[in-house]
This record gives sequence, C-alpha cells and structure tokens, in this order.
Amino acid sequence: MISGHDPAPTASLSPRSHLIQEFVETEHAYMAALAAMERCFVEVACDSCALAAALFANILELAAFERGFVRKLAAIETRHFEDGVGTLFADNELRFNVYFPFCEAFEAASAVLLANANYLRNYAHILAFHELQSYLIKPVQRLMKYPQLLNELVKHACADGRDTTLLFEGIDAIRRVTSALNETKRETENMRLKQEFLDHLVDYQACGEVACEAAHTHI
Repeated sequence: MISGHDPAPTASLSPRSHLIQEFVETEHAYMAALAAMERCFVEVACDSCALAAALFANILELAAFERGFVRKLAAIETRHFEDGVGTLFADNELRFNVYFPFCEAFEAASAVLLANANYLRNYAHILAFHELQSYLIKPVQRLMKYPQLLNELVKHACADGRDTTLLFEGIDAIRRVTSALNETKRETENMRLKQEFLDHLVDYQACGEVACEAAHTHI
C-alpha cells in the first residue's frame, strides 16, 4: 500500500519510485486543497448561498470524489502500481465527470472572486485571498496533469520491461475525460458568444428604432 506520509529519502529512490512518490504526495496535497475550499464554501454559504455557489460550484461533490480516489490510490501496492493506477482511472472514467461543473464555472468564479475581494477577506482564517485565487484553478490543473503523469509512468514501465496494457487503458480513459471537458467548454463559449452577438443586435435595432422615431418627430 502507498501512503502520502513518511516518504523515503528522495536520493535513495529509483526514478520509477520517485515518480510514484510524487504522484501520491501531490494527490494528497490536492485533496487538502479541495478540503480547504470545501471549508470555505461552508463558511461563505452560511452568509450567502448564492455567492458560495458562484465561487465553488460543486466543490462538495468534487471533494468527496477526491477523498475516495485517494483512498483507492493508497490501496495500490507499489510493485503493481502501473496496473493499479491504470485500472483506477479506467474504472472512474464516468465519475470524473464530477469535474465538469467546477471547471466550466472557473472563469465566471474568478470574476466573482475579484468582484467580492474585500468581502471575501473575512474568510482569511480559512483561506487567504491570494490562496483562494490560486486554489480555484487547481481542479483544472490537476485534471489536465493526469495524462502527463500517466505517460511518465509508461516511460519508466517500458524501461523496466513492465506490462503497460492496463496503464494505457487508464490513459485512454482520462484523455477521453479531458477531451470531453474541452469540447464542452468550447460549446459553452460558442453559446456565450452567440448570445452576446444577439444581445448586441437587439441593442443596435433598438437604437435604430429610437433614432428613426426621433427623426420623424423633428420632420
């Protein structure tokens, strides 16, 4: 089993073991960041549910998923890490959809954060404002980091002559997830631009009608 605590001295680790340690330790750090945002969500929601939702979207579901993910990651034996982590990602492919609401809302949440900067400093005992800014993007960064981490594992597995079949299944799964998220974000952005165009068109037509009425009035 793998723990995110009490790591072996880095100098004594093989490249593969070092990568596995990095994977596990950064996953624990990421889980802690989600937990901090979860606590902040609860505090903010006590004062304003609307603000909490605008900032943190579905952080409660995302943090719960991550806790379960870390438990399963920790249960994988180091000697079978490639098989175990590949299976973990493949088995959770659909569950990774929990990332979508948070990632899709990131840009809007960042705007809300800046607009409420002074107010949110009331919650600095949980997360300082500058930390909150950097934490909001962590789910996006972590999701996009997974393919890179798994590809690094493939390199070391191939060098050691280890089977990579299950690892590639995990890579394919997380790539489908990130591709689906990117496509969803593109569709959302296209819809936003279309709506902005329609709004501007309506405003332009309204201005034209007002101008015509004013012209007729002075004839």
